[in-house]
Amino acid sequence: MAAKTRITEEQYLHSTFEPDAEFARGEIAERSNPDYLHSKIQGLLLIWFGRLMERHRVQPCPELRMHLGPGVYRVPDVALIAGPEPEVRFPDTPPLVTVEIVSLDDRYPDVIEKLEEYRKWEVPHTWLVDPHKKRLGVYNESGLQDVRSLALPEYNFEIPAQALFAGL
Repeated sequence: MAAKTRITEEQYLHSTFEPDAEFARGEIAERSNPDYLHSKIQGLLLIWFGRLMERHRVQPCPELRMHLGPGVYRVPDVALIAGPEPEVRFPDTPPLVTVEIVSLDDRYPDVIEKLEEYRKWEVPHTWLVDPHKKRLGVYNESGLQDVRSLALPEYNFEIPAQALFAGL
């Protein structure tokens, strides 16, 4: 993540950024520019989630600006919304899943801060994918845990690391 700039929430909501920037507590935080591996993993996750759409009422959303609470907007690399589609421009209800995909220029403390914000927002499943190290992580009240697969047990759904990283 790059430089931070102070503006008001209203200014943030009426601005455009390429790629979209995040906003937390009065500061704009630029997002990393995704590289090829980042983008490829994002596409693969959308394909996996597309399979889940065939059986369940879920909607995968890449880079969706979400309103976590007063003065906090985040843009997960992938979000999976379950149930009815949001009726607001920037969803303010936690999705079923948020996924952050590590870029080489990401700073670890910034990534953990976002994962913690998703946890506090009560996102049921917060995942971290590092395509460069071919590692998967699940973030919860115990912190970041390395895992061999990303799972949604309530949907009988699993993405094994071996399958996600095949061909990288």
